[in-house]
This record gives sequence, C-alpha cells and structure tokens, in this order.
Amino acid sequence: MIIRLSIFALVCAAMVCGNVPVSVAVGDSDSQSSQDELTVTRNNLQQAKQKIEELERQLAAAGNLENAKRRIGELILQLHAKDNEISALRSNAHENSKKLRDDLASQTEELNQAKRRIAEVEQQLASLAKGQELLQAKRRAADAEQQTAKKEQELAQAKRRITEVEQQMAGKDQELWQAKRRAADAEQQTAKKDQELAQAKRRVAEVEQQMTGKDQELAQAKRRITEVEQQTAGKDQELAQAKRRAAEAEQLTVKKEQELAQAKRRITEAEQQTTAGKDQELTQAKRRAAEADQQAAAGKEQELEQVKRRAIEAEQRATRKEQELAQVKDDLRQVTQKLADLNPLLMARDAELARTKQLLADLERSSSKPTESAPAQEESFPDKNSLPLQSIDQNLSVTSLLPSNPAVSEDTEVSLSSDLGKMSESLANLLQPELKKGSATLRQRGNKLTLAFAAGELFPTGDATVTLGGASLLE
Repeated sequence: MIIRLSIFALVCAAMVCGNVPVSVAVGDSDSQSSQDELTVTRNNLQQAKQKIEELERQLAAAGNLENAKRRIGELILQLHAKDNEISALRSNAHENSKKLRDDLASQTEELNQAKRRIAEVEQQLASLAKGQELLQAKRRAADAEQQTAKKEQELAQAKRRITEVEQQMAGKDQELWQAKRRAADAEQQTAKKDQELAQAKRRVAEVEQQMTGKDQELAQAKRRITEVEQQTAGKDQELAQAKRRAAEAEQLTVKKEQELAQAKRRITEAEQQTTAGKDQELTQAKRRAAEADQQAAAGKEQELEQVKRRAIEAEQRATRKEQELAQVKDDLRQVTQKLADLNPLLMARDAELARTKQLLADLERSSSKPTESAPAQEESFPDKNSLPLQSIDQNLSVTSLLPSNPAVSEDTEVSLSSDLGKMSESLANLLQPELKKGSATLRQRGNKLTLAFAAGELFPTGDATVTLGGASLLE
C-alpha cells in the first residue's frame, strides 16, 4: 500500500508540473527482483514439499526413522533459511517503503512549490493576457493530460503487479505454513515411532524375562524328568530282576518237565520190561509219576506266584518310595516355612541374649567392686561345694527387660508370657547340665525370667576374673 501511495503521489506531481520526469522503472525492477526471489522461494518450497512427500512415503513404506529424522532436520534447516530470506525481503521492502515515503515528502513539497508557481503564472497570464502563451499553456496542459493518462495506465499496471506480488506472498506464506505443519506432523510421527520402538524394546525385554523364567522351569522339569528316569531305571532293573527270576523259574519248570519226561520214559521202559505180574510196581511208578507231576506243577505255580508277588512288592516299594519322596518334599517345604517364620524369633532371641550378656557383664563388674571393698565378707562365705544355691538377691541373676506396665492389654501379656515360656525352654535346653548339677536355677514369675547362678560359679572368691566354667556358661 505504501508503494502504491508513493507511485500515485509521483504521478500527481508529474501531472501538475508537466516537466517533472518520474520513472517507474525502479519500482518495476524492484518488483521484478521480488518476483524472481518469490519464484526461487516457490521452487524451493516445491522441492521441500516433494522431499516431505518422499519422506512420508519412506516412513509409510520402510519406517527408516534415522533417515527420516536426518532429512526432516535438513528440511527444517531449509525452512529456517527460507524464513530468513523472506524476513530479509520484508525488511528490504520496509526500507524501500521508507525511501518512498521520503521521496513522497520531497515530491509533495515540490508539488506545493509548483502549485505556487502555477498560481503566479496564472496571475501573470491574467495580467498580460497573452494569447500565445495561453495556447502554449493549453498545449502543455494537453501534453500533461496525455502523460497523466499514460501514468495512470502505468499506475494500474503497477497496482496489478503489486496485487499479484501480494497474492504470491500470501501463497508463499500459506505454503510455508503447510510445510511447517507437515514438518510438525513428521516430527510427531517420528516421536510416535520412537515410542513404538521403546514399547517394542520393553516388550522384548519382558519376553526375554519370561523366556528366562521358562528356561528355569524347563531346567527344573528336566531335573525332575532325570529323577523320574532314575526311578524308572531302578524300577526297570527290578523288573529285569523279576523277569530274570521268572526265566529261572521257567528254566526250572523246563528241567522239571524234562525230569518228568525222563520219568515217563523210564515208566514206559519199565512197562516194556515188566510183565503183567508187576502191576503193583507199575501202579507205584504211576503214583510216583503223578506225584512228580503234581510237585512240578505245584513248584511251577509257586514260583510263578513268588515272581508275581515279588513284582507286586517291587511296585508297592516304588509307590512307597514315591509317597515317601512326596512326604519328604512336603516336610522340606514345611521346614523351610518354619525356618522362615523362626528367623525373626531367632533374631529377637539373639538380641535378648546380647542384652543378657550385657547385663551379666554389668553384674560381673558390680560384683567385682564389693569383692574388692569387703574382704571380710569374702572370708565369711562358705565353700561352694558344701552349700547349695543361695537366694536370688545374693546370686548373679539375669532378669528380662520387659516392663510390668498395668496398662498392657491381656493379649500383650499372653504373648509376652508365651515368649518368656519359649525363652525359658530354650535356656533350659542350653543350661541342662548346669541345672542338673545345681549350679544354676531358672525361674519365671509373671513377665520376669530370672537366671540365677551359684556364688563362685562365674568368679572365684576374691578375684574379678571369670572362670572357665563361667565363660562357658556365658557363651
């Protein structure tokens, strides 16, 4: 709009003055250069569009993310360069508009001067009334009108060119905006592809973890299969032994049958050799043969029954072994569960044992002081072999640090008493020899557990050094 106003002002000045030469060649050259630059930018934008379409096709076809990212970065750099060029063109247009404003101001000033001169000339013409000068002025006015018509035509052409340039600039801005939107869409697609790639990697890691778990399960199954194969091998060995025994029994039956055949052959021979008077011997031989047959059949049946019974016993032993194995597994699982349940109790008992050891050390230190300060009392003590355990006040005692708070609920007291009962049982098991000898006593009163040792059991008389027996007791 500023360029249009400046051109219109120049044309008006030319119309009024008549002899002021105004040329639109500069504006035409600027518009021509801007059109050339716009064509170059249009070609670059078309190339960018083609590259973006190629990238979209490549992303849809192959999904090569790295090449797409690199090409998108190059396109973004090209777009930034085009933005810089467009901003430079706009700044040049702004500078040209400033120059045109300055020219317009100077031309308006010259126009005002020309108007003043025209008024003076008109006054001179009115005063002189010279017809020749009037004719010249009319000719000049006609020439000025012709020039103004030409300038109006040129101004219309310049306006059309300016509108075309503005339309081209709007189209370029729209194409640039579309290219930026496509670049943003491409970046979003690449971000989505990156997310999908991360999800795929995470799924692959999960599948690998599942495969490791399956491999472990497969190893366990293989180990179980080897165990079952070993058991089946043992059963196969037992079955082979049973078959071998059956074969031996069959061999025995074959031998018995051979003996029976020999007996029959001998009977036939005896029948051939004997006469009719030897019926008694024949009957005896027949009876013996029948007995032999019965014995052979009975022996064969007994051996078969023994083989069957042994096979049944082998199967029963295998089933018992399997049941025992299952029972052992159940017992092992229960034991591991019990161990897991007893670990915190053992830790608590260890802590309590540490506290008892600390109390014993404190009691040893406290008992060593009166032994050093009162030797007369030490002389009055009787021999430890001749006296039983003394009272709890005179002996070294360990009391549980559980507070006897009356505000504790009944459930808490029951749990504490049960814990103390377990602790007393464990201490009784540990100190069973000392309890049998009478060198230590264990008492439970309410929520207090007292372990009392005989005087001189831990420390000798008149000495603060722990004895060997006392050290073993403390351990």
